[in-house]
Amino acid sequence: MKITFANEDGTTIYSEDWYEIGTKADQITVPTPTKPSDDKYDYVFDSWHTAIEDVTGDVVYKAQFKKVFKNFSAKYTFSSTSSDKQLPSEVLAVLPKDTNNYVYNDAVNAITPSQTTVDVANGTWIFMGYDRDSAIADMTTADSEGNVTFTGSWKFVEKSDTPSAPDNSDQSGANGSDKSQVNSNDKSGTAQEADSPSPNTADGTSVGFCCTFLIAAIVALGSAVRANNRIRRRRNY
Repeated sequence: MKITFANEDGTTIYSEDWYEIGTKADQITVPTPTKPSDDKYDYVFDSWHTAIEDVTGDVVYKAQFKKVFKNFSAKYTFSSTSSDKQLPSEVLAVLPKDTNNYVYNDAVNAITPSQTTVDVANGTWIFMGYDRDSAIADMTTADSEGNVTFTGSWKFVEKSDTPSAPDNSDQSGANGSDKSQVNSNDKSGTAQEADSPSPNTADGTSVGFCCTFLIAAIVALGSAVRANNRIRRRRNY
C-alpha cells in the first residue's frame, strides 16, 4: 500500500513509500515537513490532518502549519485607574521602549518604567503594575502586527488641601511648667509667711516682758528700802 506525506494542498510531496497491509503505525517513516516563510510570516509544522494509523490501504497524510510572525515586538501602554482622571504628558513620557526583536516562542519580560511615581501640580501618579509581567511570543499573545502588549496602570493621589494641625504639645508643656513653677513659688512664699511670726505679735510680747521686769524691779527696790529702814530704827534704839 502507498503511504504519502504531502503539504496542505498536496502539491508538495515530502515522502512516498510502499508498505504491506498490517504494518504498524510506529513502523511508518514519517518525514519532517517544512513550508517556506514569506515576507511577514514563518510557518511552523503543527500536525498531520489525521492521526497516522496502521496500514490498511493507500493513504495521503497532509501537513498542517501554524502561521507565526517572523518577528515579534514588545509594546507598552498606560491607563488610569481613575475614570475621571486622564494621564498627563509627564506620565506618558516614561513609557518604556523596547527595541528588541523577538521570534516565535521567545519569552518577553515587561520593562519597569524609569519612574514609578510622577509628581504633578495637584498630586502624585503612582505606577501600580502591568496586566502581566511576561508573555511568550506567539499568535495568541500578539496583536495583528506582532506586538506583545503590556498595559501599565497608574493611580492618582491628590494632595491634601487641609494643612496639618501644628503640634503645640511642647509649647503647652513649657507653659504648664512655668505656671506650675510660679504657683509652687507662690505657695512656698505663702508658707514661709505663715511660718514667720507676725511683727506685731513679736513686739507685743517684748513690751509685756519689759513691763513685768520693770514691776518686779520696783517691788524688789521697795522691799530693799523697807528693810534698810528697819535696820536704821533698831540702831537708834
